[in-house]
Amino acid sequence: MEDVEDVNKVNYLGQTALHKAASGGETEHVQGLIDAGAELETLDRKCQTPLFSAVFNRRKEVAQLLLENGADPEGSYKNLNTPLDIAIMHKDVEMLKLLLMYNANTSINFSNGCVCAVHFLLTTTVDGRVCFDLIKLLLLHGCDIDYNPATGRRMDMSPLFACIFYLKPMAILVLLYEFGCRRWDFNLRDNRLYDTIEGGGSIKAFVTEKTASPRTLMSTCRVYLYRALQKRPLQFVHRLPLPPSLKDYLEFKDLQFF
Repeated sequence: MEDVEDVNKVNYLGQTALHKAASGGETEHVQGLIDAGAELETLDRKCQTPLFSAVFNRRKEVAQLLLENGADPEGSYKNLNTPLDIAIMHKDVEMLKLLLMYNANTSINFSNGCVCAVHFLLTTTVDGRVCFDLIKLLLLHGCDIDYNPATGRRMDMSPLFACIFYLKPMAILVLLYEFGCRRWDFNLRDNRLYDTIEGGGSIKAFVTEKTASPRTLMSTCRVYLYRALQKRPLQFVHRLPLPPSLKDYLEFKDLQFF
């Protein structure tokens, strides 16, 4: 068994043996270092924790092991990015799901100036299905569509506008609408918005319909309950004495990529 002082010794980069093992995906070595008393929150010269190193190098099993042993999912406030930021930048659905399972904060501020994870994904080139899955995960775990309470700044364009402007699939537009996004912020009748999009006619018809009529009663109730449950329906809905089909609806399971 290694001495506690030895396992926490740092190299010229400020990295401990746990940093290096986490980066390399050495699960058994990581467990051995933890058992030997390795510090989980030691920062290297870049202010990165071992968890940050694991997430950055896409070592999901190591990240899960560190989290199970009490690693902070937020990383260090001294670093401009959190592990969650990195998972989103890598478009890593499984890593994002893992971090959210351990209550990683979705109110984040990217170092490139974006103040909303949803906005970042809408304005980034990413496969439509992956983008849909990432945004849905974030919205199910408290991410605010329009507003970042950590900075108090509004997005420069509404998510609905960004979805159309950056040529995202219609499934994402429907997803944003059903989660309660209400700001359109563009000329609904300007055909230039739709002409460059595959299926632009269907998107225009959807936008025209939703802006001309109120939400259905079911959709309205779901949005209000979603907000009442602090935008974390997965934590609360299963406790309610409701039929399974209604629970599925309140957990947005009806919203699938198409």
